[in-house]
Formats: sequence, structure tokens, C-alpha cells
Amino acid sequence: MRRIDENGEVKINKIEMEDLMKLQKFDIIKGSDMEINLFEIIEKNAGKDFKNKILIETTNKGVINYLKNTIKKFNFDIVPENNIIDDTGSGDIFLACFSWMFIRTKNIEHAINFAHRVSSNLLRVNGVLGIKEADILIKKILTN
Repeated sequence: MRRIDENGEVKINKIEMEDLMKLQKFDIIKGSDMEINLFEIIEKNAGKDFKNKILIETTNKGVINYLKNTIKKFNFDIVPENNIIDDTGSGDIFLACFSWMFIRTKNIEHAINFAHRVSSNLLRVNGVLGIKEADILIKKILTN
């Protein structure tokens, strides 16, 4: 959960169980490993409350853990920090691309791969792509 402190700084906290339970209305929930801990959710037996939901935990260590009945790992190549120009919104871009591709294909691994490729490419761009540029990037990723 991201909150703004009294100095205007963004603080990232782990999602508490009570907060997570409020999110049950959503079919797909994504957070970084600083925000969500899928292993803790399973340990506390809360995973049963999210049956048929997709919970995604991203890390900056080249692993995406996801839960749909059981935890699975998806390994990927990380973008070296010195190659990152702008990471603003990269998690939101990942979630949007994942959701779009998963709805189209119903394949979690394929959707994660697509979302990772799009968001990784956008880490190397300053700001947001225009519609034409985004369309070109997505078509390029879909055809490779």
C-alpha cells in the first residue's frame, strides 16, 4: 500500500490482511514484493479466500510469483539499473498489459511474459509513449 506521510513522501508498506481481504472483489491483484507477500498469504491460510483470483508479486530480482490456487514462479531477465531512464508507472503498465493479454488468452505465463516485455521496454523511455508509438511497440512484441 502506498501512503503519503506528513512530509509528502511516498511510503510503501506491506498490504495487511484486512486490506487484502477488501480487495477480494478484484480478479487480478498485483503488488511489488515490498507491498505483498504471497508466501505469507499462504502461510496464514488466506490463499483459500482468493481461490480463482490471480495475485501477482513482482520483484526486482528477476522473479514474478503468482498465485492461482498455488504459488508459481516466473523468472525473467531484469533491466540493468543503469539502463532505466524512467520507471514511473511501470507497475501500472505491467498490470494493464497483463490483464489485457490474460483476458485475451487465459494463459498466465503468456500474459506475464507480454506484460514484462512491454513494461521493460518502457523503462528505457522518458515519459509516456504516444498512441502510435505504443501501438508499434505492442505489435513488435506480439510478432516476436
